[in-house]
Amino acid sequence: MALPLHFDLVYLRKPWLTYLLLTLVAAVSFIAASTLPLTDVFRGITTTPGVAALFSILYQAYRDQRKHDHAMELQSHEQNFTLSTASHMASVTFDKHVAFCEAYLKTLGDGLAELFASGPAPSALALADSLLRVRAEYIAWLSPEIEASLEPLERALRKIGAGAHLMKSSPPGQGRAALVEEIYDSLGIMHGMVDAKTEEQQKIAASTVLERLRELLGIRELTTLRRHVLRTAMRRVTDR
Repeated sequence: MALPLHFDLVYLRKPWLTYLLLTLVAAVSFIAASTLPLTDVFRGITTTPGVAALFSILYQAYRDQRKHDHAMELQSHEQNFTLSTASHMASVTFDKHVAFCEAYLKTLGDGLAELFASGPAPSALALADSLLRVRAEYIAWLSPEIEASLEPLERALRKIGAGAHLMKSSPPGQGRAALVEEIYDSLGIMHGMVDAKTEEQQKIAASTVLERLRELLGIRELTTLRRHVLRTAMRRVTDR
């Protein structure tokens, strides 16, 4: 017989009611089998619901223990995450990293846009100096690894700026042609218009710099964590 909707909701929301009903089924089954004048066959049939209820109690206890352990583990992870992110130093550091990434990317984007419009020019030296000043402003908050990953780009910008000066004074010839090809290739790699052929060239691509700054902010990890929290919250809602 189908249970009323109200009873179903109470049954699902109150685990203790599950144990009570199963215990009653087992008790009624065993009492009936031991007190009623039944043959051995019917007595065995009468005890079957009781045995099934006992196994159900054991299974339910196992499930509840697993759910409890999972909840405790999840709570521990959430507490560790809250402790690490809510501390004052962690908040300040993250804010500084965000400010650095925004300043660095704006300076780089504006400078590359100017170089893209004008071609290789001595202004590349000024752009490299501007990027260095941004790094110097936030140097206390940057790891040596982050600084090392940004230096190839700034070094390439200086070569482009110096090469642009030399192009103006170099006479036509094979040496000047090689210089022009080198600095135009470097600028093209930065803009993503020329494929990098070596690992060193890959380091000067603006997309590589962007990826390094995303790693600094932990964008991938934060996105993954957000998805995990949402999935966990949805499971809790649907399991009720």
